[in-house]
Amino acid sequence: MRSCFCEPISRVSNLSAEAQQLSDIICEQASQGPLGGRYVNVKPITRPDGDGAAGHFSLVLAGSDLRTRKDVAIKFLTPSTQGYRADCFRREAKISELLGGRRHITQMVGELDQLSITLTTSLGTPFPLAISFFALERGKESVDTFLFGRRRPKPLFRRLEVVRDVVMGVNRLHSAGYCHRDLKPDNVLLFSGGIAKLADLGTARRISGEERLEADYSLPVGHLLYAAPEMFAGAGFLPSLYVGADWFGVGAILFEAVTNQNLWVAIGLRSPHEIKRTIAAAGSMTGYLASVGRSASQYPIPSVSDYAASPWLNPITDGTLDAVTRLIRSLCDFDFRRRLVAFPRVLHRLDAAILLARRDHFTGRI
Repeated sequence: MRSCFCEPISRVSNLSAEAQQLSDIICEQASQGPLGGRYVNVKPITRPDGDGAAGHFSLVLAGSDLRTRKDVAIKFLTPSTQGYRADCFRREAKISELLGGRRHITQMVGELDQLSITLTTSLGTPFPLAISFFALERGKESVDTFLFGRRRPKPLFRRLEVVRDVVMGVNRLHSAGYCHRDLKPDNVLLFSGGIAKLADLGTARRISGEERLEADYSLPVGHLLYAAPEMFAGAGFLPSLYVGADWFGVGAILFEAVTNQNLWVAIGLRSPHEIKRTIAAAGSMTGYLASVGRSASQYPIPSVSDYAASPWLNPITDGTLDAVTRLIRSLCDFDFRRRLVAFPRVLHRLDAAILLARRDHFTGRI
């Protein structure tokens, strides 16, 4: 389930029964007085396709902050969530608080708080609960909606500018000592002024040092169709590779922003099962590294020029398309030892591609 903290509607229809009941109770309580003494106009959020804004262990509602007079997204921990995922929710709040003031990262509003509610069991018995919540600034829409909604297609240079904001956000996150681990178009939000910011730090963790919270599974965390290939070979427990995996995610976002196609699907591997079976069949890093060259040759990353029929690529020259393709392939190299992970070089090459795309766009209009 995607987590676009965007515009509210009157009701969400595709939530789980628990999330729907929780949503109704919170909205009713908010109509009687500000939540936490500051949040009013609390309403459900939906994505354009009708799915409600609820993840595997949280519910997100829209609201307004009386103190800042700005719109917010309020994230609630669902009552049934326990153990690792509940700890992740609290960790997300802590990391978001620590990252306050960093541009290109969605900002936390206030602090982690608790709300007292009463749920009704299937037998009709009232059940009092205290649920944790925190608020974040609310974006206008996700990058996915911005680029591929039902409006006029965005030109290539604007698509690259949005990815530039992603690059800046990833660098700020890494510089603060954290990695994201779930980079995808739906986890990047657009705000007023056109700035894009990283969102949903539920899977974020420190790059180095001890990490108390570890998942009890070896597959990548986050959305598997945006995960780096080495994460399917057991690298999920190797923090030294998390930075490179984030940059793979940036490359995957860049590819999708330009082609409107998921990178792994375009490569020819349409499911996490196919990726694991084909790319990381050895099941170990030693086996993966021994076969990575063969895998990369067998499943090359397509050229952006293969998608030149897209309206936003029609006026773009071959040189510009080649520059974008080479950047994507550098960021998404199957061999993480050769992957482009140096922020200054990523930014330099992306800025060069933006200049080329701008030239092509405006020259083609003369």
